[in-house]
Amino acid sequence: PKTVREIKDALLNEYEVEPARLEQDLLALLNDLAGKGLIETE
Repeated sequence: PKTVREIKDALLNEYEVEPARLEQDLLALLNDLAGKGLIETE
């Protein structure tokens, strides 16, 4: 399992993107995936 922070840090290291924008988009994606039962969150 990975934390949101670990995923965010990995993406920030890989791509040139504003941290606030990345966090907003990442949380939206994770919520969408969780809503469809594709990932589990705690």
